[in-house]
Amino acid sequence: MIVAAKKAVGAEYGYQIPELKKERKKTVRVRVSRSTSPLAVMVCGALLIAVFFSVGLSYTYIKASKAKLHLVMSQLQQDNQNISMQNEKIKLEIAKLNSLNRIEGIASAQMGMIKNPGVEYLALDIDNSAAGFIIEERKTPMQASEEMTKELTAGQRIMQRIVAVIKEKTPDIKG
Repeated sequence: MIVAAKKAVGAEYGYQIPELKKERKKTVRVRVSRSTSPLAVMVCGALLIAVFFSVGLSYTYIKASKAKLHLVMSQLQQDNQNISMQNEKIKLEIAKLNSLNRIEGIASAQMGMIKNPGVEYLALDIDNSAAGFIIEERKTPMQASEEMTKELTAGQRIMQRIVAVIKEKTPDIKG
């Protein structure tokens, strides 16, 4: 049997597909020796130490400032408590000085005042024949009230009777 050879794709047109070769490009690695100078290492080290030192110094300053502010705040709170205590003592002293018992004691001891014995209430029998309003000195209160009963109104008669009773109780009051 005869078999025909299989043609490659695109062979009928008369050109061939070039075969791709995997070519490796050569990469050249150049090793550069980086030797650092001792001066550069010392400068970097000194710079690093300076940064750490300044950070530590800043941290210490912040902590010291915080402690100082805390101390000042404690002193101000203590002062505030002392002033509050003094304020309460002054309020207590003012209350003692304004007490009525103390004022009455000073009035009676130093100024010679006497305490009012109390309020007396008078009960009067008032009728239409009650006393008048004006009392003459030469007459007794009862005589004056009998003469003026006819001319006075009811309110004036009541007042006249009150004045007459008061004069009878306190003989040293005149007209």
